[in-house]
Amino acid sequence: MRKSLAAAAVILVLLLALSSGIGAAKVTIDFWTLFTGPDGRVMGELVEQFNQEHSDIEVVMQILPWGEPYYSRLATSVVSGEAPQVAICHDYMIPRFASTNSVLPINESMLEVLEMGEDMFYEAVWHNSGSYEGVRYGIPLDFHGFGVYYNVDLLHEAGLSSEADALPVTGDDFVAALQKMTKDLDGDGTIDRWGIIAPLDWFRAWSLWAGVWQNGEDFLSEDRTRSTWNTDVGRKALQFQVDLIHKHRVMSPELSVNPFLAYYQGQAATMISGVWEVLGAEAAEGLNYTVGNHPLIGPEKVYAIGSHTFVLPVQASRDAEKERAALTFIKWILDHNLEWVKAGQCPARLDVLRIDEFRNAPYLLPQRTIAEQGAFGRYLPKIIPWSRVQERIVSGIEAALLGKKTVEQTLIDMDREIDAILIRGR
Repeated sequence: MRKSLAAAAVILVLLLALSSGIGAAKVTIDFWTLFTGPDGRVMGELVEQFNQEHSDIEVVMQILPWGEPYYSRLATSVVSGEAPQVAICHDYMIPRFASTNSVLPINESMLEVLEMGEDMFYEAVWHNSGSYEGVRYGIPLDFHGFGVYYNVDLLHEAGLSSEADALPVTGDDFVAALQKMTKDLDGDGTIDRWGIIAPLDWFRAWSLWAGVWQNGEDFLSEDRTRSTWNTDVGRKALQFQVDLIHKHRVMSPELSVNPFLAYYQGQAATMISGVWEVLGAEAAEGLNYTVGNHPLIGPEKVYAIGSHTFVLPVQASRDAEKERAALTFIKWILDHNLEWVKAGQCPARLDVLRIDEFRNAPYLLPQRTIAEQGAFGRYLPKIIPWSRVQERIVSGIEAALLGKKTVEQTLIDMDREIDAILIRGR
């Protein structure tokens, strides 16, 4: 009898050990990003920390080339049944994946696991970042807006203050400051230092539609079936950029110049870029800089913003354990949102704004400044062929800046070309 009891006890211990081992089996999930700059290093460090703190989950992060190569690969992975369990997706790309059922809707039970809701975010961020046609497909990781990076030394040389409340707010104030900082240093009649260097082509596009919104209008019809660029407001917004070169002569007409190097090397006193450029500015040797919000060229306080979101790509077969592990990972990253903000982003979560380090650390001044845009932010329209629409806007702006077309002809052509895209894209 005793031998039987002993044998039974041994069997019970083995069964418990086996069941314990099964329960503790590590779940591995794949995580794709397009963070190819220093932000990729920061995200990698966060993933490493998560893995150290979670013995039951391993996240394998892969960084793919930024832009269309990334999104094409992500779409192909879903079709082939080899998609990652978690992926980063820009908010404006959500329609492309939602319309093809390539990402899972985020339902209420998922939000319960994530322990989050709209009261944790700016209204614009929650209702626009990750949603498409009334359904949520993405969880906002951050939001990003555009600002003006000022060379503090050159501001002071021009007799201008670098204090936050003294930086230009309106377009007129901005132009006046640029005129003071644009210099012919050797007196040969040629400008040696520009007030502003021409931003990257798609940065110029963001400035353009922000200008339209700041004047109370939009560049697409309400039903998103027509382009409406060629209006008084559209012409005003584009003319503002053209005048920086051809009227005020404060911006270099050389559009192919690398704006970051030109700014870092003192060839221009300012540049317009996203909040993420703070990492480049910090690394620039000898640069004394500050950041102000993008100038307003209309009466309404509106800023163009965007977000990175977490999405759950559709799998060949759903795995509840991997899905929960993916949600656990997303929640952990969002609970460490301040660390991601240091990679050059604005916080998605409002509670980060109240953290003492965020409110007071000098190295987070750019993020603090541009985070103010969250309360006045507006996202791009959620249309499937957005990438092609943006290409037409970018090429149109360039033609106007180079003087190849008048402002009005540029916008007439943009409307015609975008209308054709929208007709095919519906």
